[in-house]
Formats: sequence, C-alpha cells, structure tokens
Amino acid sequence: MEHEIFIPEDKYIVSSSICKLNEKTESAGGYKWIIHMNDIDPWPSNPHGHRKDNPKLVLNLLTGDIFDERVSNYRDSPRSDKLSKKQMKYLFDKLTKNEEDAISKKMQEQKKYCTYFD
Repeated sequence: MEHEIFIPEDKYIVSSSICKLNEKTESAGGYKWIIHMNDIDPWPSNPHGHRKDNPKLVLNLLTGDIFDERVSNYRDSPRSDKLSKKQMKYLFDKLTKNEEDAISKKMQEQKKYCTYFD
C-alpha cells in the first residue's frame, strides 16, 4: 500500500493538518513523497518515504531526516535539510486520517518514537 502526499512549506501550513487553500503551487519548496510500508529495505523507518521527483532521497517518518542514497555511507549522515517539526506533524496527521489503513495503524503505534512531538 502506498500514499502520495504533498508536504507544503511551513508558511503554507495553518495548523497541523490544514493547508492554506489559496496557495496551490508550492513547487519551489514543497515536495511530493511516496509513503509506503513493505519496501524491500525498510530503512530508515517503516514506513518511510521516497521523494517522487528524486526517489534516491529517503524520508525517515520518525525524525524528518532526509537521506540521499547516492552518497557513500548515506545511512550514517542525513542531509542538513530535514523536514521541520511543523511539516512532520502535518504529514503525520495526513497519514493517520484513515484509522483502518495499515500505514495509519503503524504510524499510530510508533507515535511515541516521533521526535517532532517532543
């Protein structure tokens, strides 16, 4: 099961799960992420995301860290442009809307490990 979710820039997020509707194009700073479980490699989190326009960029759904698989020893060194706490809370809310969904259930189980709720 996969989800495609657009995460807007901080300035477009009004509250944890509401985005300003009058802003439709965030191509400069917003990205689409493909979120899925059951990947061959469940690293860095299960579930995790791959950026749609650049699948080699991997998102840890527990921390917001972004890893670039093209860099040697990428598993030990996340990129400096991690998603903000506000963006991660927005994503968490989007992923957990449908309580019957497998990704939603997994995220709810792991909420205590999410660093953006501290």
